[in-house]
Amino acid sequence: MMFARPEQDRGLVMGAGSGPLVSLRNVEKSYPAAGSVHYVLRRVTLDIASGDFVTIMGPSGAGKSTLLAILGMLDPVFTGEFHFHGHA
Repeated sequence: MMFARPEQDRGLVMGAGSGPLVSLRNVEKSYPAAGSVHYVLRRVTLDIASGDFVTIMGPSGAGKSTLLAILGMLDPVFTGEFHFHGHA
């Protein structure tokens, strides 16, 4: 007896060569600060393929948590392009 994986039933498994799982293009996040703009992320471009193991490292205040919030779709307020499974 064969069982399909639940991801296949929902159409979430991508075939070989069909593009990255997550794709960011020129993503920027900023906050207003005393009459100017403070950028937390600036021109981030990133592709993550299905099955990749990714580590996000950097000093305090570099934007790691902000990037994770955007990747986790918890922060919808940013500029640039974010594609997940080929969907914006």
